[in-house]
Amino acid sequence: MLRFIFTLDYEILGNGTGSMEELVFAPAEKMNDIFYRHNVRYVNFVETAEMSKVSQFNTDSGIHAVEEQLFQMHRDGFELAPHIHTQWCKAQYLNDRWQLNRSEFNIGKLPTETVREYLRDSVDYLRKVTREPDFLPLSFRAGTWAMQPCSHVIPVLHEFGIRIDSSVFKGGRQREIELDYRKAPAAPFMWKFTEDLLRPEHNGIMIEMPIYTEKKAIWKLLKAKRITTFKKMNEAKKEGDEKIKQGKIQGYLDKMRLFYPTKLDFCKMDLEEMQEMTGRLIKLDNKTPNTIKPIVLIGHSKNLFDHETLEKYIKYLLHEKQIICTFREIYKEIENKN
Repeated sequence: MLRFIFTLDYEILGNGTGSMEELVFAPAEKMNDIFYRHNVRYVNFVETAEMSKVSQFNTDSGIHAVEEQLFQMHRDGFELAPHIHTQWCKAQYLNDRWQLNRSEFNIGKLPTETVREYLRDSVDYLRKVTREPDFLPLSFRAGTWAMQPCSHVIPVLHEFGIRIDSSVFKGGRQREIELDYRKAPAAPFMWKFTEDLLRPEHNGIMIEMPIYTEKKAIWKLLKAKRITTFKKMNEAKKEGDEKIKQGKIQGYLDKMRLFYPTKLDFCKMDLEEMQEMTGRLIKLDNKTPNTIKPIVLIGHSKNLFDHETLEKYIKYLLHEKQIICTFREIYKEIENKN
């Protein structure tokens, strides 16, 4: 049983630039319209630290439309979940520019009490926008997907009601922030864990539902849509400081492999790529049709330029009688099955 879970990382650019209207509200509004039309829902990973800081410092009037959009999404059955880039948590706005704490990229490197503080602030922000004082999220995605080590992070997530993590992408590596998912379990589509999100445990307190990836030859990534998206993002970014440039060099080193893990990314992949990947999954599922297999797709509001392809792919999934759901829906299914 395949379950396709669309997830959107809802955020502006990583260096703090970009318009809330253009990079968050407008692309998500068009995406929402598509999901309304087909009566399906997705998971919105809200960059809560970023949003709360923009709201606090009132640096972008578009934040008001964003917060109203989040309220309407929650009301209408979309799943809201925290996605915390921890470098934003103590950000300051000085001289018309965001000053981010670049020593805090990886939540796994922070002390337990700091993690608790940041997560509490994140949940409080979601309670504010949902207008539900008791709101608790079910799922979580670490900023820049980095959550190593995580033995001290998991109990804190658990305290706030979180039972599903979706930070892992199998085979992933980012030297700059000490992320290394190359030892992720190869076979399962999900697994339980308690201390190490890469080490399955039968009685684990959390479930990892990784972003779906397939290894592809590096030259096959040079698709027109992927290149166009990359160019648009580069045009939108301002020149970074020396640390950012060093990070880019390390990023190139991370990708210097013959075969690279390609995320099922509905913003960067064209329709043919997504259909080919899905066709392979359907064939695989036919061998064990009674096993629940979450297929987590990823996209970013700031990369969402091609809504037409997204809608065609959703129509393709529904035509193939595939189920599109949220983490909350699949979690209920797993609980009922157990």
